[in-house]
Amino acid sequence: MIECIKNTHTYERYEIIVVARDHGKPTLSSSTLVQIQLVSSVNNKNRAPVPSSWLHAEQSPQNILILAGVLAALFVFMSLFI
Repeated sequence: MIECIKNTHTYERYEIIVVARDHGKPTLSSSTLVQIQLVSSVNNKNRAPVPSSWLHAEQSPQNILILAGVLAALFVFMSLFI
């Protein structure tokens, strides 16, 4: 479950934890845990931009939440094939 954070200035960082479990018969013998940390870019305004970056997109809390959601969905999708 991914909950949209409406006020992104409340905390310095947010964490989304994604857990994939196998409930089939027979179950797998291991489990996987992926932890995605969302760090606000508001506190990093004084940092110099990285010139070697291949993606020049505006960093905003909304964009970071979208990226985290896509990564979480991709992880769950890929864990179904393991």
